[in-house]
Amino acid sequence: MSIYDRICRTCGASFKGGPRAWYCPECRKERQRERAAKYRKGVPKRSLGSKDICQNCGEEYTVESGMQKYCPKCQKLMHKKLDAEQALEYYHKNKDNINPTRNAKRRVPDARCVICGKDFKRSGRAKACPECRKEYKNSNWRSIYGKRYTKK
Repeated sequence: MSIYDRICRTCGASFKGGPRAWYCPECRKERQRERAAKYRKGVPKRSLGSKDICQNCGEEYTVESGMQKYCPKCQKLMHKKLDAEQALEYYHKNKDNINPTRNAKRRVPDARCVICGKDFKRSGRAKACPECRKEYKNSNWRSIYGKRYTKK
């Protein structure tokens, strides 16, 4: 999980949080208190053990939690899908801040050819530029296997 600087949706304060963090710790505690008070006052709309219809596949399932929307088969799939959508939405909003760091890690530094000394864009673990690559392979092969094939 990636931790980034976030802005609280209630008070506008800056704080560190993951992709789903919307509120600073103080505002989050206040919202939890309000939610708990509302929960204590309210009557549940569905009782545990009752039957309900899955919002994804339409199959009937037994309610095991007050917030449950999906049958056990669809539950992991839908949570993963929701998480991916939220992550992608966050990425598109903040890609200017994320990409420079990510792209710096992906950049491969220029390398110097061991044969001619010219700088070149390295692909993989190449030690010689494209022009000298064949010569480098031949010299490397000769240094390893040349003794076996020299005539005496």
